[in-house]
Amino acid sequence: MSYVLSRSNSILSRFLLALAVLATVALPAAAQGGRAGWTRGERRAPQRVEVFHSTQSVHLPTAETMGKGEFEFEIWHRFVLPVSSGLNGLWGLDGPALIRFALAYGVSERLVLSLGRSNNRDNVDFKFRYKALEIPNENLPTVVGLQAGVGWNTDVFGRSDTDGRNFQYYAQLIVNSGLSDRLAVGVVPSFLTNIDIDFPEAKSALGLGLYGHYYATPLLAFIAEAYIAAPNPSAPHNIGTVGIQLETGGHFFKLFVTNSSALNSSQFLGGALTQFTADELMLGFNITRVLR
Repeated sequence: MSYVLSRSNSILSRFLLALAVLATVALPAAAQGGRAGWTRGERRAPQRVEVFHSTQSVHLPTAETMGKGEFEFEIWHRFVLPVSSGLNGLWGLDGPALIRFALAYGVSERLVLSLGRSNNRDNVDFKFRYKALEIPNENLPTVVGLQAGVGWNTDVFGRSDTDGRNFQYYAQLIVNSGLSDRLAVGVVPSFLTNIDIDFPEAKSALGLGLYGHYYATPLLAFIAEAYIAAPNPSAPHNIGTVGIQLETGGHFFKLFVTNSSALNSSQFLGGALTQFTADELMLGFNITRVLR
């Protein structure tokens, strides 16, 4: 156990060091103005880069943020019964459901704060996202962001609400690139503490998220998402998600199938209870609305 913890601490140290180096390099570059010269000229506004339309893929974040002073309201829904329940279970719609509500606020055009709650262990989650770097390359426009947060599971059997083992902390590096006008991809290496809140001792782990959106029309996109989780005996499987995204008038509606019932990052990053197979897939949807 000490070897695992020391190894996790070493990995965490390297991960945090990498984030610090990125921030040190990215922030001055993002703030730098035009070239100095002997004649005075107009200062150019920094060019904005948008790779994804939405602030969220499905479970994993994109590097996109909102405008300063804007709000984003989120409703997430996961049906617990699998689609394979067929007509008897109305393909999962008859069963119980897990629900999350959240409200995000744009502190600036680069920084977003979010607070949410779900009925999955009465979880309360708080997170922030920062858009650290934009690279307006014609062939490969890229946006880099950072996200970190905490999940507080307030309904754990045999414990008080404020027990330290009920808290999970995570950090994510987000790299998004546009491969064409229609195809965008993202890579999200992630770190999570306390991957299994029921385990007597907290364990930390790294995972890797991957996703892609294909924009068939300005309103319709096809989504594929995968998360390679660290070994977790209580949730031993990687996570897959496929679906569609509809975009209209400030709304994003995502309808998909997945093998994860998680409703926020702290629960999602621990892995899935079931495999990504036809018999285990569940229906889910996310709805977001930007309030200007």
